[in-house]
Amino acid sequence: RTEREVSTRFEADHDALTHLKNRRAGERLLRSLFNRASENSEMAVILNIDLDKFKAVNDIHGHEAGDSVLVEVGKRLMSVFRNDDFCIRWGGDEFVVGCYFDTSRLEDRGEAAIASLGEKLVMTMSQNFSLSDDVTIEMGASVGISVYPEHGRDLERLLTVADLAMYQSKQAGRNQYSIYQPELSAQNLS
Repeated sequence: RTEREVSTRFEADHDALTHLKNRRAGERLLRSLFNRASENSEMAVILNIDLDKFKAVNDIHGHEAGDSVLVEVGKRLMSVFRNDDFCIRWGGDEFVVGCYFDTSRLEDRGEAAIASLGEKLVMTMSQNFSLSDDVTIEMGASVGISVYPEHGRDLERLLTVADLAMYQSKQAGRNQYSIYQPELSAQNLS
């Protein structure tokens, strides 16, 4: 492969600003993640991340500041997750992360492992963002989590329920995570 081909392929699969996977590549990766989990009778987790108070950053400090925050969010996401997890800029200030859980590994077992990931993510995103030497901002993130196959077996369903859980986090005061509970669907999908 030439350097140009490698560059073109990277640009096709990655968000230009954050260098995370873009939505199109992310959807493909999430589907392959579910296939892998299904083949190995394991579990996969989707985290839907929406930045809290991001609109105010753009409104008060300008789009350049907003862009620098998004770049920093990308770096923080990469620092929280493992190399075989993937972080996707879904659009605007919304991000999705897909994680494979190998339950033969003790650290990947059960709801405690998922909760630990949610807590680590919220803590990382709630640290102040520095825009310049004298300007820092507080933001945070509302996170919704869905689990394959427990909450669904197809991408659309798992994204929908992760979105419901994310809105539950926002309604509960922001800057927290919620794992999808079936009673959310009864309230919101009826």
